[in-house]
Amino acid sequence: TTLLLIDCQKDFHPGGSLAVPNADQDAERITQFIHQNATSIHRIVATMDSHHPLHIAHPSFWSDGQGNLPAPFTVISMEDVVEGRWIPREDVKPSARESLLIEDDILGGGIPSELYSTDETGNRQLNMKQWCIEYTRRLEAKGKFSLMIWPEHCLVGTEGQTVVRTICDAMMEWSRKTGGSVEWLNKGQNLLTENYSALCAEVPVTKGTSFNYELLESVSIYTIFVCVKMAVQFCWLRQYPLHVCCMYVAHEYILYIILKLKTSEKLIMCGQALSHCVQYTVRDIAEHWPNEEMGKLVVLKDCASTIPGFEDASDKFLSDMVSVGVNVETTETLTL
Repeated sequence: TTLLLIDCQKDFHPGGSLAVPNADQDAERITQFIHQNATSIHRIVATMDSHHPLHIAHPSFWSDGQGNLPAPFTVISMEDVVEGRWIPREDVKPSARESLLIEDDILGGGIPSELYSTDETGNRQLNMKQWCIEYTRRLEAKGKFSLMIWPEHCLVGTEGQTVVRTICDAMMEWSRKTGGSVEWLNKGQNLLTENYSALCAEVPVTKGTSFNYELLESVSIYTIFVCVKMAVQFCWLRQYPLHVCCMYVAHEYILYIILKLKTSEKLIMCGQALSHCVQYTVRDIAEHWPNEEMGKLVVLKDCASTIPGFEDASDKFLSDMVSVGVNVETTETLTL
């Protein structure tokens, strides 16, 4: 049995910057569930929303013609960007360990010629407005939602990014009791796309969009050997630079985690928020899960709550999951 805890972080709980009502009560039930079923839970995987201030879904990324930032929960459409009602910052840069924010072969699908310009030194520069037009176009084409501006949340290194104390303590106690170690998956650090799902960005822009290099530190020696071999092969075939190969390795590691999830006799999922990151993580897992084994998937609906205003989305998600054979349970009805 694997327990997948999705974004059980302080910023999604009362007192946090993007607080979800009833999240504290969810955390209490998750904590009790871990304590009561510690010996029956063989693996715990915890995802962590991990953002920078200048993220495409944060206010500081945008301004209007007068320099005003969008208020949280503002929806920015492709038309808004085209018409200049909201203007992205042109000085957004990747971190020092990334030389690319976008990899053309990953983005694919007819890249606009206006996406890049060339500076006086001959270096190719990303046109941020054109990217935001393309990003919002692709989002809207998928039909799920438009770009929503959220309050800054789960900023890397801040208190709000950390797991709520009760759940964290329960996981540490589980580790001491069973000899297992929690597996951590970070998501959301790429500035130019969103990661509601822990498995895939809404618009994938790099091979490592959903990953943090720290993930590699927890891989076994054998897996490191396999991943290095794959990276060398990838580099040789594509003639890509080393940093791109590293992102490829990170991507293969998440596939390794997903394959391990598929070996679970039961995969139990919960966290925050039901309407967003829980929903899209579970949907991605269910989409890639064998139809004949859907009964292994469990959503604990009393351990996940909805962002106000998105109740219909949560209801439809749970209904859709039941219709494909996923078990929707509570901590009281589920037995291990």
